[in-house]
Amino acid sequence: MKRLVALLVPLAACGSGSAPARKAEAPREAAAPAPPVVRPATTEAELAGGGDAAAALGHYYKLIESGDYEGAAGLRSGGTVDAARLADNFKAYRSYHAQIGAPSRPVAAGGWLYVEVPVMITGSFRGGKAFGSTGSVTLRRAAARGATPADRQWRVYTGG
Repeated sequence: MKRLVALLVPLAACGSGSAPARKAEAPREAAAPAPPVVRPATTEAELAGGGDAAAALGHYYKLIESGDYEGAAGLRSGGTVDAARLADNFKAYRSYHAQIGAPSRPVAAGGWLYVEVPVMITGSFRGGKAFGSTGSVTLRRAAARGATPADRQWRVYTGG
């Protein structure tokens, strides 16, 4: 009986006047909380940061050109090459110069941003013979929100 009264009361409220009858609105339930906004770990500013990667690579090669292998080793990721080993790699060169090209758009993967930067290397060996080569270098930096400022710096990626 209570159900029947509950159904008839809204119908009686509609009346028979000249106004068109309105549908009874369904009772509103409390709005469910909105799901949390999930954002990618990288922002557009970070994705546009390829130029910063190219600048970091240019700095890396300037350190090598000046013989600062300690500084250059510090700009490599993974800690796989120490300064002495890096210096050994460059003993054969009398001069060594790098021209940095335009970087790719960074790609996010596994909590890291990766960038490819084309490089043209020219110089001469200690014996005087000139050389030149082209290729690309991968750089990476942390993309996770809790990363330290040091982890957010572009580093030459050595795969380690």
